[in-house]
Amino acid sequence: MHNSKQALESGLRVRVKFEKKKPIAMDIVGYYCPNPDCPCRDATLYFYEADGNFKTRLFKIVIDYETWRLMSTEIYDGDDDYALIIHEFMETLDEEMKSLILSGKGVASDEKHALRDNIDYSGLTMDSMVCYSEIYSTNPYEQWLLEIGNKQYIAVDYYCPNPKCNCRDVMLIFDKVENNKATGPPALRCFIKFDTGNRVIEEKGAGVSTQHAENMLDELMALFAGGGIELFKERYARIKEWGKDCLQAELRRKNVSLTAVAPKVGRNAPCPCGSGKKYKRCCGA
Repeated sequence: MHNSKQALESGLRVRVKFEKKKPIAMDIVGYYCPNPDCPCRDATLYFYEADGNFKTRLFKIVIDYETWRLMSTEIYDGDDDYALIIHEFMETLDEEMKSLILSGKGVASDEKHALRDNIDYSGLTMDSMVCYSEIYSTNPYEQWLLEIGNKQYIAVDYYCPNPKCNCRDVMLIFDKVENNKATGPPALRCFIKFDTGNRVIEEKGAGVSTQHAENMLDELMALFAGGGIELFKERYARIKEWGKDCLQAELRRKNVSLTAVAPKVGRNAPCPCGSGKKYKRCCGA
């Protein structure tokens, strides 16, 4: 087995060439748990046809990157040759490839939490739900990748920036991934309440049952090994600070009335934070 290229910014991407039985080249993409405090030690490697487009996924393996043992495999098209290729990959796993796998993990775990310098303030108000990764400069794997059955999803978290609002929840949007790109409309939109852990499913895409939606949420929370709510609380607090300082300053600079941004809302009216819930059950609670 020979490898070329290097790990890219979006995680491990490397091309390998296998020699046993018949020469064949494949592209590998590595995925990792993004939570730096999670005790898991595994890397999921997807093998694709080496066409540079990452359209045809052939099989995947999961490796423990401390012991370098093979934990599991899944072959997608039933080709028996892939079992031999997996054996060759593990048999010839050298220090260079191990370093590439570990470098991919390093990229996936690198959280900066620095404010972006190119935030688009146009259209933003105190009533907007804002995406965390559009405000803070986190790496692409903060948009958490999940695999459920034979489908992949990207989960992204949104928060209310109004410092006067005590909604204390996170809005999660799940987009389906096809050909390594997120596609719309959203497959799932839901809320998780920090204080109770209650889940409120607001919108489901075509073909997503309630059980499938719950499975998506379970898979996401499993990434954080019990620390998901605490992670969301931290990010919620950062968005509130940003709303208090940067967003308010930008609105003042534009001579936008802050009182006009947060108008009086009837208790049974939809909450202006965008949650889809009644005001009395959200920010007006």
